[in-house]
Amino acid sequence: MENRVRRITEPVSIQYLETDEHMQLEEHEHNYHELVYVVQGSARFMVKDRRYTVAPGQVILLGNMESHAVTAFSGKYCRYLLLLEPRCLSSLLEDTRLCAIYNQRPGHFRHRVDLSPSASADVLSLMGSILREQESEKAFAGEARICLVKLLFIRIYQDQPQAFPFPENSLMAKTILQIQQHIDVHFEEEITLKTLAGQKYMDMYHLSRGFKEITGYSFREYLLLKRLSRAKTLLFETNSGISSICQQSGFGNTSNFIRTFRKYVGMTPGRYRRVSRDRPSAPGRPSAPG
Repeated sequence: MENRVRRITEPVSIQYLETDEHMQLEEHEHNYHELVYVVQGSARFMVKDRRYTVAPGQVILLGNMESHAVTAFSGKYCRYLLLLEPRCLSSLLEDTRLCAIYNQRPGHFRHRVDLSPSASADVLSLMGSILREQESEKAFAGEARICLVKLLFIRIYQDQPQAFPFPENSLMAKTILQIQQHIDVHFEEEITLKTLAGQKYMDMYHLSRGFKEITGYSFREYLLLKRLSRAKTLLFETNSGISSICQQSGFGNTSNFIRTFRKYVGMTPGRYRRVSRDRPSAPGRPSAPG
């Protein structure tokens, strides 16, 4: 039986899920970052044009804007699912090298991380501890959970630093991450690459090339996807009108918002709201995570 994922209301959420039969999730994305640790069985993940088979002891990391499809093979498929609120990522992990695992997608990046046996055992233990703290009513359980999440990513980094986009913490990578963090917080405001380049004392075209090379997205595409992600969350979680959601998501006018939403999501905002609420799922998308 498939355990459904609940709506996320905190910076960190974790679940242990089991599937007893063949499972197939069509291409979808979530409004949060995701880490899947496979405990039993295996699954195939399609992330854009890349295919990964994830077996026990391996993890796969999916950013909140990355469309992916999942197929679990016959037999029992058990996994831990760690979900992180994108706006809280920098405060959760703090170090830019750790944050880059979700925010930056250079050409050599691989979503699956093949851990050593000792690191895999440590990650499994940490996942269990995070889940216990989530279910605990003890004092500082929330703070303990956040500390354990950071320790988990540190352990993955210690074992496989080459899996992180820029383990050397380069100046350009750090600058791009700072710009991404600015967009994550201020995407509903007027943001231009020219203004940000001026604030960083950088040539706009050099910054544009660096942004695309490091994140895998153009500046305009990244900003647009962030705004669409926010709009989908508001459509799913609130009863606000379309014009209000348009403004809260950073779109200039309602007509442009509806046209852009239909182009990238494949349906109007109103229909998206109806479809997403008709299916039990995680926030902002009518399907369950892998």
